[in-house]
Amino acid sequence: VREVPSITAEQLEKTLYYISDCNWNLYERDLVAGFDDIVSSTNEALNNNLNSPRIPDALLRLCLINLAVGNIVDARGYCAVLMRRYPTYPGNPAGLAALGKEELKNKLYPQAEKTFNFIIDKYPESSQLRDATVGLVYACAYQKKYDRAQLLLDFANKRWPRHYVDDPDFLLVQAEIEDHFKQTARSVQSLWQMINLMPKHPKLMPLFLRLADVYLHAGNDSAAEYLYNRIIKDNPETSI
Repeated sequence: VREVPSITAEQLEKTLYYISDCNWNLYERDLVAGFDDIVSSTNEALNNNLNSPRIPDALLRLCLINLAVGNIVDARGYCAVLMRRYPTYPGNPAGLAALGKEELKNKLYPQAEKTFNFIIDKYPESSQLRDATVGLVYACAYQKKYDRAQLLLDFANKRWPRHYVDDPDFLLVQAEIEDHFKQTARSVQSLWQMINLMPKHPKLMPLFLRLADVYLHAGNDSAAEYLYNRIIKDNPETSI
């Protein structure tokens, strides 16, 4: 269609964005493999008409594809352009949430804290509020900001009481916060929830060891002995 000599400007713009859409969906399960095709087709659509109402869509797509390949700096730049030029664009919270998650993944905790804070402050009614709140719990806990992490944890658990089902690792952070405030019973409950949800979790043995130590220090020798024996039985070669 794009090669048709009589194509109108409006038809060309639609066609270029359709090509970008096709590339995005074609590589949806492997965005890394489709990086070059997605970026080139999206940039072509974007540069074809800099006054197009679909410019924010193109910027968000470029943000997300850069995050898919771990290019946080460029992704952050696209988010900044969206915030500056299109502050009311409904896709902004999704782009920011994806950016914050990638910052967490790369242990850029202060940056992730700032990103998630921005979502909560500027887009409190967005569908990304849960992800931003939970992400902020992670970011604060990893920086040992336990007072704020506990406030956010309480809010998250009251607003979305079963969100940990989608993110069982959150229970580990919850247990860490509860440990910090000497809430031993709640910490143990969080760890058992994690074990029951993910019985084959790679961190299972350290979890059992952690629980065993908690029981031992609490004077529950039988429970501690059971867990220590299970660790030895299931992992006879471990140095732990």
